[in-house]
Amino acid sequence: GACRAQVSGEPPARRVTVVCSLCDATMRITLDTPGRTCACGHQYGWAELRQLPLAERTAA
Repeated sequence: GACRAQVSGEPPARRVTVVCSLCDATMRITLDTPGRTCACGHQYGWAELRQLPLAERTAA
């Protein structure tokens, strides 16, 4: 996990923000995320998360 990565010097897993196809809520995931439940209650599995659209990047 994160502790092992810090000790070995590996960079942290890159996070991406995807959009729920049902309610348009955003979810932050990594490529290692096994599954996630959206705020609306819809459950996404590993493969389903990777098919969701990426959220638009907002200007800082």
